[in-house]
Amino acid sequence: MQSKLDFFLREVTATKWVFLPGDDHWVFKPVFVSRYADRLLWRHGKRFILMSATIISPDEMARSLNIPRDEIEFIDLPSTFPPERRPIYYQPAGNLT
Repeated sequence: MQSKLDFFLREVTATKWVFLPGDDHWVFKPVFVSRYADRLLWRHGKRFILMSATIISPDEMARSLNIPRDEIEFIDLPSTFPPERRPIYYQPAGNLT
Protein backbone atom coordinates (compact mmCIF):
# COMPACT_ATOMS: atom_id res chain seq x y z
CA MET A 1 0.00 0.00 0.00
CA GLN A 2 2.84 2.40 0.85
CA SER A 3 4.47 1.91 -2.56
CA LYS A 4 1.15 2.67 -4.30
CA LEU A 5 0.73 5.85 -2.27
CA ASP A 6 4.32 6.90 -2.98
CA PHE A 7 3.79 6.30 -6.71
CA PHE A 8 0.53 8.25 -6.65
CA LEU A 9 2.05 11.23 -4.81
CA ARG A 10 5.03 11.34 -7.19
CA GLU A 11 2.81 11.17 -10.27
CA VAL A 12 0.17 13.66 -9.18
CA THR A 13 2.80 16.30 -8.52
CA ALA A 14 4.75 15.50 -11.72
CA THR A 15 1.87 15.37 -14.21
CA LYS A 16 -1.61 16.75 -14.80
CA TRP A 17 -4.51 14.93 -13.17
CA VAL A 18 -8.26 15.50 -12.87
CA PHE A 19 -9.74 15.24 -9.39
CA LEU A 20 -13.38 14.20 -8.91
CA PRO A 21 -14.52 14.28 -5.27
CA GLY A 22 -17.36 11.96 -4.30
CA ASP A 23 -19.40 11.43 -1.15
CA ASP A 24 -17.52 8.32 -0.05
CA HIS A 25 -14.54 8.25 -2.43
CA TRP A 26 -12.30 10.41 -4.59
CA VAL A 27 -11.32 9.70 -8.18
CA PHE A 28 -8.04 10.87 -9.69
CA LYS A 29 -7.52 10.45 -13.45
CA PRO A 30 -4.45 11.39 -15.47
CA VAL A 31 -5.09 13.87 -18.27
CA PHE A 32 -2.43 12.20 -20.44
CA VAL A 33 -2.12 8.41 -20.21
CA SER A 34 0.83 7.72 -22.55
CA ARG A 35 3.31 7.39 -19.66
CA TYR A 36 1.16 4.64 -18.09
CA ALA A 37 -0.06 2.76 -21.19
CA ASP A 38 2.85 0.34 -21.58
CA ARG A 39 2.90 -0.74 -17.94
CA LEU A 40 -0.84 -0.75 -17.25
CA LEU A 41 -2.39 -1.70 -20.62
CA TRP A 42 -0.25 -3.07 -23.44
CA ARG A 43 1.75 -5.64 -21.46
CA HIS A 44 -1.45 -7.55 -20.67
CA GLY A 45 -2.18 -8.78 -24.19
CA LYS A 46 -1.04 -8.99 -27.80
CA ARG A 47 -4.01 -7.38 -29.55
CA PHE A 48 -6.57 -4.85 -28.42
CA ILE A 49 -9.77 -3.37 -29.79
CA LEU A 50 -10.32 0.25 -28.81
CA MET A 51 -13.67 1.72 -29.72
CA SER A 52 -14.88 5.28 -29.35
CA ALA A 53 -17.41 7.59 -30.91
CA THR A 54 -15.11 10.53 -30.24
CA ILE A 55 -11.72 9.71 -31.80
CA ILE A 56 -10.67 12.98 -33.36
CA SER A 57 -7.52 11.76 -35.09
CA PRO A 58 -5.89 8.32 -35.36
CA ASP A 59 -2.46 9.98 -35.19
CA GLU A 60 -3.35 11.82 -31.97
CA MET A 61 -4.85 8.68 -30.45
CA ALA A 62 -1.71 6.67 -31.24
CA ARG A 63 0.49 9.38 -29.76
CA SER A 64 -1.61 9.77 -26.62
CA LEU A 65 -1.57 6.00 -25.97
CA ASN A 66 2.12 5.58 -26.83
CA ILE A 67 1.40 3.28 -29.79
CA PRO A 68 3.48 3.48 -33.00
CA ARG A 69 1.12 4.78 -35.70
CA ASP A 70 2.02 1.94 -38.08
CA GLU A 71 0.80 -0.59 -35.49
CA ILE A 72 -2.81 0.58 -35.43
CA GLU A 73 -5.68 0.14 -37.84
CA PHE A 74 -8.30 2.88 -37.86
CA ILE A 75 -11.79 2.22 -39.20
CA ASP A 76 -14.17 5.16 -39.58
CA LEU A 77 -17.80 4.16 -39.98
CA PRO A 78 -20.84 6.38 -40.53
CA SER A 79 -23.41 6.71 -37.78
CA THR A 80 -26.28 4.25 -37.93
CA PHE A 81 -28.58 6.76 -36.20
CA PRO A 82 -30.60 9.13 -38.41
CA PRO A 83 -29.61 12.82 -38.04
CA GLU A 84 -32.96 13.77 -36.50
CA ARG A 85 -32.23 11.32 -33.65
CA ARG A 86 -28.81 12.85 -32.88
CA PRO A 87 -29.21 16.63 -32.66
CA ILE A 88 -26.37 18.88 -31.60
CA TYR A 89 -27.15 21.41 -28.86
CA TYR A 90 -24.96 24.47 -28.45
CA GLN A 91 -24.84 25.43 -24.78
CA PRO A 92 -21.94 27.73 -23.90
CA ALA A 93 -20.92 27.40 -20.26
CA GLY A 94 -18.13 29.94 -19.90
CA ASN A 95 -14.48 30.61 -20.60
CA LEU A 96 -12.44 27.48 -19.86
CA THR A 97 -8.98 28.94 -20.36
